[in-house]
Amino acid sequence: MDQFKTRGDNAEVIVIGGGAAGCSAAIYLARQGRRVVLLEGREDRPPQLSDLHSGEVLSPGSQLELRRLGLDTSQPATGDPLRGWKLQEWDVVRQRWPGGRETVDRLPKGVFFWQINRGHFYKTLRQLARSEGVEVREGVRVINLLLDRDGVCRGVVARDSGGVTYECTAPVTIDASGRNSVVLARLGLRRPEEKFRRAAYLLFFRELAHPPEPGVWQQYWLPRGTTLRGSFLAPALYRFSFEISLAERGRWLEKSGRLPAHELFLKILAEELPGAAKSFREAARLPHLLAFAPVGFQVAQITHDGLLMTGDAAGYLDPSTGQGLEFALRSGRLAARSVGEAFTRNEFKRAAFDRYLREREAEVQPIVRRLRLFLGASQSERLLNTIGTIAPVRRAVLRELIKTRPAIVD
Repeated sequence: MDQFKTRGDNAEVIVIGGGAAGCSAAIYLARQGRRVVLLEGREDRPPQLSDLHSGEVLSPGSQLELRRLGLDTSQPATGDPLRGWKLQEWDVVRQRWPGGRETVDRLPKGVFFWQINRGHFYKTLRQLARSEGVEVREGVRVINLLLDRDGVCRGVVARDSGGVTYECTAPVTIDASGRNSVVLARLGLRRPEEKFRRAAYLLFFRELAHPPEPGVWQQYWLPRGTTLRGSFLAPALYRFSFEISLAERGRWLEKSGRLPAHELFLKILAEELPGAAKSFREAARLPHLLAFAPVGFQVAQITHDGLLMTGDAAGYLDPSTGQGLEFALRSGRLAARSVGEAFTRNEFKRAAFDRYLREREAEVQPIVRRLRLFLGASQSERLLNTIGTIAPVRRAVLRELIKTRPAIVD
């Protein structure tokens, strides 16, 4: 049975979530001299292959953010996904367009995307946070907010791995707990992103008849906005992302009956990409498969009295360009700047975080709008085939997607 105790815990800032956004915010705040408690639901454990999940690409903009944060990014890629977070670099994009045309393009010289083990990467960020003075508590899940009678957030109710439930108070709470944020549920803030309501499936393989080559990002544009993306992570380890609109998935399930995610993936490939379907059916697949639906949503309000939201908890749009972690790192940095200013003024009502809204609008939202435009265009087979046919247009799109927006810094 759960125990409850009031530990008298207090901090200046509580950060919910030890991913990219949470660690970014916590590290910058600790450098300002703030007492930060970071609560991470996952317990510390030895590295394992199931640490591989979604969001395993670092864009050029993400790499700049990591260097700004102080993380050592000079380490070479490792051939063992259990020993390091950086697995591979790629700078070649091989695409098959809806009409069947295939193209190969190279990114500008010196520009790479990084493939990572995201679980290992987050662990490295939390180690950096500890070294900066952040109190990191792993295996602690936030189960509710502490709201006073005026609706002001005064902290959180958390439960540790031993089943002990306790309160932790602070003038400011930053929710960086991602798509499944308890704060989103508690406050009813999630709003569907109607145009981009998609399901995503992440599959990992040890053996594949025709695997992606090292240094190559492989992308298939299938009919009706369905996509398949794959890459080489390490020797005998390949990752594929299969994305489909909820409407299209519903059409398939109505036609085929209820199917496990992997079987649905194979059935769609058999019709839409028969040349590859046999290879995937015979492949040696790792047992863990990740599924997300819907992968797009907006948040009605991201700043509140004593509370602000960052990273995926502030809204999520399928970052098929590999910029999801960039958004998280950037928004965590901006949240820390705004919270630092609030402490200077000793004012923690919603208006105290207006700087976060302004700077997020100036720095992050232009990239999101560019991504939204790209995702909208990618739903048109006619437009995709045009891009696939005209090499200068195709390369201009790639250059636009890797363009790094300047950071707002003091």
